[in-house]
Amino acid sequence: MKRLEIPDIEFTEVVDKIVEGITGDDALADKVLQERRGLLTANDNYHAVGRTAELYSIPAVRDAENLPVIGELSKGDLIKLYKNYFAKKAKPAKAIYNQLMVAAKDECVFCGGIGRPRNLDHYLPKASFPQYSVIPVNLVPSCRDCNMDGKGEVYATAAHEQVLHPYLDHNRFYDEQWIEATCSFDNAGIGVTEYNVSPPLHWAEEDKRRVQKHFEAFDIGRAYSREAASRMTIYAQQIRQLLGLGIAEGEAKNAILAPPIENAPFINHWERVMCLALTYYQFEL
Repeated sequence: MKRLEIPDIEFTEVVDKIVEGITGDDALADKVLQERRGLLTANDNYHAVGRTAELYSIPAVRDAENLPVIGELSKGDLIKLYKNYFAKKAKPAKAIYNQLMVAAKDECVFCGGIGRPRNLDHYLPKASFPQYSVIPVNLVPSCRDCNMDGKGEVYATAAHEQVLHPYLDHNRFYDEQWIEATCSFDNAGIGVTEYNVSPPLHWAEEDKRRVQKHFEAFDIGRAYSREAASRMTIYAQQIRQLLGLGIAEGEAKNAILAPPIENAPFINHWERVMCLALTYYQFEL
């Protein structure tokens, strides 16, 4: 939902910080140093495949914890690197973890900033893709709902199953509107906004299916509707007050709705989409 800039972090620095933090396990530190080139290659491959939206094509690692994945580094080793020496407090690499978290500006990128990130989610789950466990562009600041309920350990095995990648996906997903809304009011004047996926007609079918997948996986419709409920009612009341003063409907709508539309943080933001829908609603006094 929200674009993140590719982290300005050299992966060599990540590896160095992890090795620096490994204490009491000389064998693991030696293996990381020995397989340094393999780790760097894994990082380069992830970037290359991610930019073409083909991460789904990477086979999952189904081997036991102690079988090698990158040279002598096993699945268990690679997961341990993240848990014990990257994400753990007081370890040198924790500073990189924190840098990735801060970049989201306290807004979950999967659900459009509704949730607040609590940890880094592995876009390709570390349990199935341990070779990418400490690669920065595989680590996405995520709220608990999106991390646990939206994605969890699920991963795509086909192109259209991929949720949006905030670092590497094409700009079209972030610069073009693909969420729309309809507005209505109950008998008490309480507003209800229903959101749906409506990608541009010129998009490839695969891209249309991807945004639908993302919308459903993270329950965007429900989350957006919840956020919109009170704000929509307030805006409607303000518009009706202006109408009662004899102001033309078009001018009243523009006065109330133009600022949130023009100042929205991103094009598919819940408030912007809601306000666009309200511009088409016919108000009655």
